Amino acid sequence: MLYVFVGDTIARNRVHTIVQALTARAPHASISTLGPSDPITVEALFGEQGLFHAKRIIVLDSVLESADAALFLKKNAADMRASPHVFIVREERMPSTILKVLQKHADKIEEFHPVKAQAKQDDVFGVARAVAQGQAERAWIVYREALKKGAAPEAVHGMVFWQLKQLLLKPVSMWKKERIEQALSECAVLPYKTRARGGDVEHALETFILSL
Repeated sequence: MLYVFVGDTIARNRVHTIVQALTARAPHASISTLGPSDPITVEALFGEQGLFHAKRIIVLDSVLESADAALFLKKNAADMRASPHVFIVREERMPSTILKVLQKHADKIEEFHPVKAQAKQDDVFGVARAVAQGQAERAWIVYREALKKGAAPEAVHGMVFWQLKQLLLKPVSMWKKERIEQALSECAVLPYKTRARGGDVEHALETFILSL
């Protein structure tokens, strides 16, 4: 299998999420993460076993700084998809020549392009507004849109936390005081508890928003 993610923070988070999901299904799978200074060849990755040996999860992060790695991807993309291993490629930017090759063979390609800061800020406020109106599903939709446009989960969390504090000071009809206090308490510790369990804030906040 071959997954490709193009972008910075959001793309890294997606890689983390995919790896977590894969290891949950195959807890004994071997995981390797390779960067720009690592050799990217079939021999370096698998020795004499080749691309079609026992399953492994291989993350190739920012490897295209090496010309050899670019050549490896072009030459082996089809075999990478067909092999029992899972290859996850993450690049902040992907040359169009390589992207065209990977588009032919990858099981999944996701690109996350940065947008203007104002657009991201508007989306972050949009999540908070939906929360204040008691529209959990709408808040979740705007949240997912904000992430696709490059908003950081931590920024959204901060805005939701601020909004819940405002609701405590100025309650609205669709929110009971006890529920606001409970939600505020959960939101306050969400990042710390999530990281302590080895999770990621993006998906923990998603679950929290849908529970409101």
